[in-house]
Amino acid sequence: MQKIVAGWISTICCALLLSQAANAGPPSEEVDWNPPSGWETVAEAAEGRVLFVGEVHGNTETPAAFARYVCAAASRAGRTLVLLELPPHHAPALRAAMASDDPRTALLSGLEAHWKTRDGRGSEAMLDMMARLMRLAKTNPQLSIEPFSLFLLKEFPTPEDTMAWVSTLSPDEIQEQSEAGMAQEIVRRSAGYDRTIVLVGNVHAYLASRENSGVPSAAMRVPGAMSLRVVHDGGESWIHGENRAGVHSLKAFNPYAEPANAIGLSERYEPHFNGFLSVGLISASPPALPEHR
Repeated sequence: MQKIVAGWISTICCALLLSQAANAGPPSEEVDWNPPSGWETVAEAAEGRVLFVGEVHGNTETPAAFARYVCAAASRAGRTLVLLELPPHHAPALRAAMASDDPRTALLSGLEAHWKTRDGRGSEAMLDMMARLMRLAKTNPQLSIEPFSLFLLKEFPTPEDTMAWVSTLSPDEIQEQSEAGMAQEIVRRSAGYDRTIVLVGNVHAYLASRENSGVPSAAMRVPGAMSLRVVHDGGESWIHGENRAGVHSLKAFNPYAEPANAIGLSERYEPHFNGFLSVGLISASPPALPEHR
């Protein structure tokens, strides 16, 4: 009963916060803020820690489910940090979007280079998620949304210089720079927060080495980190695969038949993950900019 009441309270709080944010700016579309079942257990275990959510990019359902969990977790006392897989130089654009009366439009123009990505990180669903979280943050000053990303162990004055350097590295060296740089930035940015929630591609969220990779993931380098694997019932995703970017069919990855819109901890996912976020059937979400679809 206590958990049911907590779930009701969180849903009501999220609905009220979203309503207040919508009244402060352009009205938003109807949004489902019903938190994933089991969120209280995960949120309690993740207090004072970094929680990774490892996803397959380019679908509609994962960003929406992530936002619903963030809304519930951020209703707890204390400061919440959400970290998104964006290059750090986008931080000023994120702050500008946060201050805007229309975060979605501000994100589209301020992060135009990001929305050109073809691997699903620049999807329409990701844009919608970011805009919704920013509207939520307008009414919850304890919630912060910041970027983090790759190649932070060595800085260069321009993206062109960075790519020139990357071209000299082997695949394993690139992966090492990526994972170590991610972890370094996550630890640095998490200082002073009561909880940190990170949305990232699932390869960065493993807590134990995979058979096909000897490079430790970002999650393995963050002390005390927890990690959840997004599981789904199959469908489609907009990703770069099979030498082309576009809609690709994906087989179901839900080995223990978790119900949709559920989140939980389970030893069955160890040693690679602590649990799961289940999003049900997935549908492709194209790039946010129509000209790149």
